[in-house]
Amino acid sequence: MGENLSFEEVQKKITFLDPHWGQRIKPKNFGKKITIPKINTKEFAEFYGIMLGDGCIYSNLTAFCITGNNALERIYYEEYISNLIKTLFGRSPGITKSKKENAIRGYLCSKKACLFLLEKGFEKGVKKYIKIPSFFNNKLLISACLRGLFDTDGSVSRHPHTKIMIHLSVTRLELKESVKKALDLLKIGFSESKHSIYLYGTKKVDLFFKIIESSNMKHKYKYKIFKRTGKVPTNKEIENLLTNKEI
Repeated sequence: MGENLSFEEVQKKITFLDPHWGQRIKPKNFGKKITIPKINTKEFAEFYGIMLGDGCIYSNLTAFCITGNNALERIYYEEYISNLIKTLFGRSPGITKSKKENAIRGYLCSKKACLFLLEKGFEKGVKKYIKIPSFFNNKLLISACLRGLFDTDGSVSRHPHTKIMIHLSVTRLELKESVKKALDLLKIGFSESKHSIYLYGTKKVDLFFKIIESSNMKHKYKYKIFKRTGKVPTNKEIENLLTNKEI
């Protein structure tokens, strides 16, 4: 996300989901060792893609975090991302939400995990030269990495002519070039602008969801509803569905 905050600053800006958070989560984040994941797994590839999209390593290396929209992505963070981090690092992340920004954040306080991610090509603080790393060297791993990136920095929306489109925001040149190379390898057609990649129309979107898939409920439901009705629901409609559990 490009935000550079210490753990103490994060504590001042957020409201914890659980009023007894400090009693339950703090021991896990400050006293328990982590495991270092293998890099040649689809789980790590997807996590890396998530970090490329909405992840950040604090400049002081005390923690890494991932930040999203609380209204649309609470389930994705509390269930999917939380379980993914626990599977990879052997420890559950803290989950917090912001009063002012409608944001939800998952974070893991571990210098060891941060150093590991730096060794694997990630950056601390503001991300400048990030890209899909070359050690994701087969279609399964590349697809998983793209899935994580799409689920955090992508969207499914209406289009006036083709009815549906996928938009992927990629403001960093090296990341954009690596995404284009990955889509070419997977034989998924796309269009581009300076800071974005687009897939227009049912045929390309169907192929994208067949190969890349999605772990984020907001994307999955938008696509599912479009296939049933021929119309992409708005974010507000998806928010209502998720809130009322009318899926």
